[in-house]
Amino acid sequence: MRSSDSLTRDTRYALLDLLVLQDPFEKHSDASIWRALEKAQLRSHVASMGDKGLYAELQEGGSNLSCGQRQLVCLARVLLNENSRILALDEATANVDAETDGLIQGAVHAAVGADGASRTLMVIAHRLETTMDCDTVLVLSAGRLVEQVDPAAAIKAKRGAFYELVQSAHGGVAE
Repeated sequence: MRSSDSLTRDTRYALLDLLVLQDPFEKHSDASIWRALEKAQLRSHVASMGDKGLYAELQEGGSNLSCGQRQLVCLARVLLNENSRILALDEATANVDAETDGLIQGAVHAAVGADGASRTLMVIAHRLETTMDCDTVLVLSAGRLVEQVDPAAAIKAKRGAFYELVQSAHGGVAE
């Protein structure tokens, strides 16, 4: 895609490879970086990484951070660009425990805004809990769209492909 394409320009991907706390090109002030870390639920952790603060060294592949913390660093980097209107998360809560999942969910909600009006969130997930707060869920099977539904409405109606997935994931108990 061309960089002038509005979807490319307005979308930021939270990629796990973007593990840098400092701003090597000095595009952002320390204050804006700290705000992004705060929104990503990482401020206290970064502050505890020693006297280097934002310049704390990340080991290769972020090995001195947990998997969830690496995801949150990626989210913080995305949050630095306040002009992006679309936030795409691909399996952002995969490979993390329930507590970290909650931190990531909280940070994501902070990123899109309380009313969801400031950014559009596109979530790609296998973990159904990750999708429960979404306005619309697209259920795919064999590469084809089989359902587009409000997850709360699907559970209340007790029917549809999404409801069946929730039933299956929770041993027949979807609430």
